[in-house]
This record gives sequence, C-alpha cells and structure tokens, in this order.
Amino acid sequence: MKRIKMLSNIAKNNFGAILICTAIGFTSSSAVHAQSAEVINAFNYLKFSELDKAKIAIDKAILNEKTSVLPKTWYYRGLVHFSIDTNKKFSPQYPDAASIALESFKKASELDIKKTYVKEIATYTAILNSQFFNKGITAYSAKDFDKAITFFGKVLEANPNDTSALFNTALAADRINNKDLAKKTYIQLIDMNFDEIEVYRSLASMYKAEKDTASALKIIEKGRARYSDNIPLIIDELNVYLARGKSIEILSKLDVAIEKDPNNKTLLFAKGTALDNTKNMAGAEEAYKKAIALDKDYFDAYYNLGAMYYNGAVETFNKTNNLPASKVKEYDLGIIKAKSEFGKALPYLERALELMPEDRNSLISLKEIYARTNNLTKATEMKKRLEAIKK
Repeated sequence: MKRIKMLSNIAKNNFGAILICTAIGFTSSSAVHAQSAEVINAFNYLKFSELDKAKIAIDKAILNEKTSVLPKTWYYRGLVHFSIDTNKKFSPQYPDAASIALESFKKASELDIKKTYVKEIATYTAILNSQFFNKGITAYSAKDFDKAITFFGKVLEANPNDTSALFNTALAADRINNKDLAKKTYIQLIDMNFDEIEVYRSLASMYKAEKDTASALKIIEKGRARYSDNIPLIIDELNVYLARGKSIEILSKLDVAIEKDPNNKTLLFAKGTALDNTKNMAGAEEAYKKAIALDKDYFDAYYNLGAMYYNGAVETFNKTNNLPASKVKEYDLGIIKAKSEFGKALPYLERALELMPEDRNSLISLKEIYARTNNLTKATEMKKRLEAIKK
C-alpha cells in the first residue's frame, strides 16, 4: 500500500508541471504543423478542465490521417483520458478512460522516435499502473475476481514482471477455479524467485487436489529448499506422503519437524496417523494423546484415536466369530477382548461427537459400539440422529 500511496502523490503533485512543460514544447511546434489544430484544441480544453470538449477534439485528431500518425496526438489522447479517469464528474461517463489512456501512451511511445515524451509517458504509465493495481485490490476485496484479474492484467501489460500484480492475479484465478491461469502464474512467480511461501503451498495444493502427488512433491521440495524450517510447508510435504501411502518414509521427517516444533499438534497428529497406518498402535496412541494434550478440542485427534481402537475391536470381534464351535474358551476370551477395545474407543468417539454433533462417521461408529456392548438405548439414539441428518 505504501507503493500505491507514493504513486498517487505523483499524480497529484506533478500533473500540472508535466502539462506546463508539454504545453511549451507543443506551442513551439504548432505553428509549423497547422494540421495539429484539433490536438491544440484538445490541449486548450484540457487546460481549462473542459474534458468533454477535449475528448471530442482528440477523437477527431485520432481519426485524421495526418494527425493520427503523430506521437503527440496519442500522447494528448492519453492525457485527456487520464484526466477524465481522475475526474469525479466525468469518470462515471467513461469507465474505460484509464484503459484508453494506457493504450494511448503505449502507442505514443511506439511512434515517439525522437523520445520527446519518454519521461512524461513513464510517469503517467506508473500512475495508471498504480491506479489499476488499486482497482484490482478493490475488486478482489469485493470478491469480483474476474474484474480483479482484468485490472491486474492492465498492470502486467505495462510491466509483465510486476510480481505483486502476478501474485494477486494467481490468487484471484485460484479463487474462481481458473486452474490454467493460476498454475501458469504461480509457476512464473517461482521461476522469478518471488519471495512468498504461499506460491509454493498453493501450487502444490492444486496438484494434490488433482491427484498429481508427484508434481505436488516437486513443488514442495523446491519450497523446502528455500524455506527449510517452515512448519506449514513441512506439514504439506507430510500430507503428500500420506496421500501417496508412504507412511514409513515420512516418520523420519516427522521426527525432525517435531524436534523443531514440539508443541505443534498437527505434526503430532500426522505422526499418529503415519504410525496408525503402519500398525504401530502403541506409537500412534502416544502421538494422538500428545496432540490432544495440546488441544482439548482437537476433533481429528479424538476421532482418529477412537477409530483406531474401534477398528482393532472390530478386527478382534470378526476373528472371534470365525473360530470353530469347539473353541469355546478362546471365543469367550475374544469377546471380552473385543468389548474391552470397544470400551477404549468409546470416550474418544463420544468426545469427537460432542465437538462435531453431526459427524456421520462418529455416529455410525458409536451406534455399532453401543449395539455390540448391549447399550440398546444409546444405539437407538445414534440411529435416530443419523436418520435426522439424512433428512
């Protein structure tokens, strides 16, 4: 925002000075080029803020075959439309004035072989870029992401390497699911070494959503090379490994990350999940409980711990049910063990349901536990709550 304020001040303080200097240069040449009459008219109207008349005059000059090839014609067309855009009275009538001004200055620059207007064009272009950037931010804040992209695009026409405009373009494109533009712009920013970690995280997230975990991992590794100690990026990397079913591979990375940030509940939860996936129930239990100790309302940790016990109970129950009829003692011991494991799961799943009362998985698991432990009243209650959610 400091950049925007600075450029706005240029617009306020230097416009008159630029106009006066131009007027001197223009007057000296007008006697030689009588065909520039409409350009002179445009300037004179502009000087007295008669912007509607200035626009009519400069539009005529643009249509004249002799004046349409002069850089000063296009330069004054830029000035007229710049002035319209910054005038509260006239700007609502000409919403495209800023765009026309930018295009006109660009054309003037192309025709200005003698470089007569180089400094003035550079100054006005910088001011317009600032204005377009501000309009882009305003549109983005209003959630008009298509319009924001258009405004940032105007900035990029003048300066294709404006990283602020590129970054905001990528964010806006991401918000409207314009994947091609978002990806292209994020990649461009990474190639430019743009110092913003969200570029790496957002692009990796897009690849991950498309199930392209290989590309996601490549982007994260690039980010990690630059931001080696960034915990959110470490977690992103771990999540990609989990998505690829690489639980064993991430355990060493998790330990390094936890050593750096021992009070990070997300890292502990990720470790619990990885250990759970590798059937290390004791290690998973310890990690989940540490995560819960850090956050008493951590739904995911409660649910996963409860689900781990529940799955173990179901496995024990199914094995027991498959025993031959002659294995009476083993059967009885199996049922006792299964009920014990269901009992371990119960408080964690109940707490998970407290935190998210309409979570279907918690309700289904609890209904089964209550049914298998002969608590029919609670089983019926869970069934009714599930049916209510369906409606």
